[in-house]
Amino acid sequence: MSCDPNYVDASWSFYRYKPSIAAPVFFVILFTSTTALHLLQMTKTKTWYLIPFSIGGFCEIVGYIGRAINANENAGCWTLGPYVIQTLLLLIAPAFMAASIYMILGRIILLTDGEIHAMLKRRWLTKTFVFGDVLSLFLQAAGGSLLGGADEHNSLMKTGEHVIIAGLFVQLFFFGMFIVVAGLFHRRMLLAPTATSHNPLIRWQKYLVTLYIVSVLIWVRSVFRVIEYLQGNAGSIMRHEAYVFIFDATLMFLVMAWMNWFHPSEIGLLLRHEEPISNGHLKRHLHGFRGFENRAALSALEKHLLGLSLVNLLEENVVFLILIGLHCRKFRCTTASNVGIAYILLHHLPGSRK
Repeated sequence: MSCDPNYVDASWSFYRYKPSIAAPVFFVILFTSTTALHLLQMTKTKTWYLIPFSIGGFCEIVGYIGRAINANENAGCWTLGPYVIQTLLLLIAPAFMAASIYMILGRIILLTDGEIHAMLKRRWLTKTFVFGDVLSLFLQAAGGSLLGGADEHNSLMKTGEHVIIAGLFVQLFFFGMFIVVAGLFHRRMLLAPTATSHNPLIRWQKYLVTLYIVSVLIWVRSVFRVIEYLQGNAGSIMRHEAYVFIFDATLMFLVMAWMNWFHPSEIGLLLRHEEPISNGHLKRHLHGFRGFENRAALSALEKHLLGLSLVNLLEENVVFLILIGLHCRKFRCTTASNVGIAYILLHHLPGSRK
């Protein structure tokens, strides 16, 4: 390890300031907390398509640990290993998260029976965007590795920066296309909703809004990184540490925290015909009874009610009356559905059975 006391004005330097140790430690704690929660949510609900998302969280944790190690060293005497770790892992972390985000859209399309409204067929949609994500990941990883071997006496610095910029542009392009594809699907579904999309348990618009928010956050972060590398190692962004924590660390933490709060596990549970929420009594009892005007649904509902105790029956009737009121207010009930509803309630209200 050699020291360069002129690290601020050198032609190339790991850092052009004395890195803060408090900031990376703070974000290590934040990312450890949100990643641990993601692992718990993922294993509890078996949403294995979120594994790449959690890997992205681990990349953030290890990346900021590397930065904290450098920050604990004397200014200008930074070791290469931690620098390569923080450069490489913080660059590629969003690409792992993007892979899960792309897969979520495919499941929303499947859940709503909305493939007719998708710009790309579902089987091609995930493959196309994951391919772009892998390409972006490979380019950024290769560029970060080249930067790790760079110094002022070789050309690896410029080569690494150019490869990283190419990877970031690939990421921006595919993320931009993803937002367009998701937005077009959303618009078509609003204009011509599928029958399944009327199911009150399938909150598909909420899922899409979540995808928009996290996608825009990652997109803004990628724009920041493009500007950073276009400016070069001596650029203004590289000279001010606050930028990386505002436009990278904070934005990526918001992505993970938002996905904790609006976790997409509900999509997988609905696709497996399981309870959409663990503590949702209303959803637990109504799951599977979507069409009141359908004779098969009425028969299933009748059997469901017959198997209930008096206390549960009282509770169920209140629940059904509330749901029916909301259902008929939002969607015009047909005569058949009104007759079916009346039949169920008259035959199963407490005191009506002989």
